[in-house]
Amino acid sequence: MNYDFTKFELDYINENANFNDTQQEIFNRLTDKRGRQSIVQISMEMNISTASVSRVIKQIKHKILKII
Repeated sequence: MNYDFTKFELDYINENANFNDTQQEIFNRLTDKRGRQSIVQISMEMNISTASVSRVIKQIKHKILKII
């Protein structure tokens, strides 16, 4: 999935996707224009496994697809 969303798209997703705290944190890290983070970086900084990060990314994708 390409995470190059416009500001309008990011605002829409954030308002309508109903992310939980973990999903929101990972989504923000994936879409941060200052420097997107890899799954490994996210897992290390959040102290969760790469498998957990991948699972949450799948949940994020599912929620985004439901609202578009």
